[in-house]
Amino acid sequence: MAKVRPYLGVYENMEFPEYKFQEYPKVVGYRDEKKQVPIIVGDAKEEVEFITKGEPGAFKSREDELEAELERKAVELELAKTQLAEMKAQKELADSKKAAPASNKPVLNVKDI
Repeated sequence: MAKVRPYLGVYENMEFPEYKFQEYPKVVGYRDEKKQVPIIVGDAKEEVEFITKGEPGAFKSREDELEAELERKAVELELAKTQLAEMKAQKELADSKKAAPASNKPVLNVKDI
């Protein structure tokens, strides 16, 4: 039986070079507001240094980045507090339902049997 080859269109007779993934160099930020002048790092050490210290020519200063992160964390904290309050209220409601005596059930006496 003949081997069936899928139709690949115009790519059928083309040869592509072997692809090798490379993480670096990569863009970690931009120096201007329009994001046209990139900040490029060559290895992981430079990237960590950029993340921890920032770069003097970057569009956002390190202080601005930290303030933005602080604002995000404050919003997350408020959301967590509201979720915790809701969970406590649901738990108290469930506990109060369990603790309430069931007065709707008929009481059977020995004489009734």
